[in-house]
Amino acid sequence: MSWGDFFSRAPVLGLSAILGALACSVGTAAVLVSSDGKEHETWPSPDLSVQPSVVLSVLTASVNAMLILALHEGATISWWIKMMLGASLNDCHRYWNYSNSVWAAVTSGKHFNKVALACLMAAIVVMDGPILQRASTVTSIQVSNPRNFSMALNQNLLDYTTGWYTSRVKVVDMLSDSFAQVLGGYNSREPIVVRAEGCQGICRGEIIAPGWEVECSNGTQKAPGTPEIADTVDVGSISIEFGGVMDTNLINVSTLFMPQGMKHNLATSKCTMQFGRVRHPVELSNGTVTLSRLPLSGNRTVERQYPQMETAGLGTFPSTLGGIAFAVGKQYNSKISLYNGGSLQVSTNGMMGYAYRNSSDDKLGTMDMTWADPTADVVAAIQELTFRAAVFHSNATTPMQRIEGQETTRITVYAANYRYLAGALVLMIVATLAMLPLFHGWWHLGREVTLSPVEIAAAFRAPHTEGGDPNADVYTLLRQIGKRKARYGIIDENGVMRYYHGSESQVSFTGTTTPTTSKSPDIALQEGVASRGLSPAPSPGFHQGLRSGHELPRRPTLGIADPEVVSWPRR
Repeated sequence: MSWGDFFSRAPVLGLSAILGALACSVGTAAVLVSSDGKEHETWPSPDLSVQPSVVLSVLTASVNAMLILALHEGATISWWIKMMLGASLNDCHRYWNYSNSVWAAVTSGKHFNKVALACLMAAIVVMDGPILQRASTVTSIQVSNPRNFSMALNQNLLDYTTGWYTSRVKVVDMLSDSFAQVLGGYNSREPIVVRAEGCQGICRGEIIAPGWEVECSNGTQKAPGTPEIADTVDVGSISIEFGGVMDTNLINVSTLFMPQGMKHNLATSKCTMQFGRVRHPVELSNGTVTLSRLPLSGNRTVERQYPQMETAGLGTFPSTLGGIAFAVGKQYNSKISLYNGGSLQVSTNGMMGYAYRNSSDDKLGTMDMTWADPTADVVAAIQELTFRAAVFHSNATTPMQRIEGQETTRITVYAANYRYLAGALVLMIVATLAMLPLFHGWWHLGREVTLSPVEIAAAFRAPHTEGGDPNADVYTLLRQIGKRKARYGIIDENGVMRYYHGSESQVSFTGTTTPTTSKSPDIALQEGVASRGLSPAPSPGFHQGLRSGHELPRRPTLGIADPEVVSWPRR
């Protein structure tokens, strides 16, 4: 068989395994990068959902399998190249042993070589699986996307009553039963539940709803200074006034507060609120609405609405919006005065005195006491009560209002940990590169080579392989001599079969038996020969001085040969 050229005998399988290992290593990085931040139900595609950890397991298993294949192919080439260059039988054994035994590679010591290195890396690289399993995890994040959703909300509060006039004084002094329920929900902070559609997460948008157009102006009032002894000075107040029977769509909110102490000017705020329909920023989640505060400036009014003029006097008369002002006034109307009785004493009427004081306790009784602006809270309370009233009067027949907004949902996504990826990639690439030196010199081999025992025996010119082409590959060699029978056992040079086993009697050369001893078969054999007046197999130079006719046949040895001349020890 003639030897082939450079390319015809290339180790395609081994080199392909190395390239495949590199490709799978790159594939692990591609999987982690492509899945990072992707929703677990849509990766790798909306029609097919596979966990990255599963793909990574397949890829790492492929890398490990390909590296084992590359080690097997490369170690075979290294063995043959080593023998072509000339080596001791120790090296012949080591190159084979290191490729088959991790322990042999670990304990190679000063004989450590490229085969041992490749074997160790093939064993260590199996850690890439657990490492990459840590590289891909799942986490929960919030994402926002445009979303159209709908809510049912009554748009007309003019058909309902919120309060009553019950005296000749033209002031609302009682709430309607329906609005009393609305106020109860507000005071207990019950959730605002609406009929809604199209929102799966948290949706934000603007809904047109009954509310108030707000116009506010701010001013100052002269600093009060220190009052005279036994004198009183006003430093804060909240006043909510309904427009009455004539201005039925109007609420006025006036506040006075002291933001910097008595040595500085007082601050004033006056807001005119006119009823209508306004754009409310809302947040919807699971059918529950949360209102965002409207600013005190800026026009968000869609239209103004004007209730009919109202009547007050003897008897009870309804008010469309007066109950809202009455309820908020009862909660917020306040007055703060400071009395100089040697030290400043706070006299309060209403919640402002205690709820809006923002100076520290050590400032009590001094001119440095301060109060915050309550205007925004008062206006927000009026807006929320109005919105709650609209929700209260909504029912199953209330038309849905379409809202364009944003939906925020919490989704489960894959998260990549690139530190673990880097560690696994380094391990896989180093292990792959460790296989390359095994293939060095393959171009010197003119045929395919293996570590088949038949091919090795033929290379060592074993007698039982005579007749086969020593230049042929193992498959050609097997076609030539593969049908020969072979057996491992005791071979006699003269072709005489002998059976020896430590548990049985041994046949002497005269056909008699000798008792079993604890001696090895070879020693027993030699002693049997000696008992016939002969000497054991001589060592070199032993024949010198022997008498003629006393040369001994060589003792039988173990080996592989034709079954006709080989016997396996009987058990």
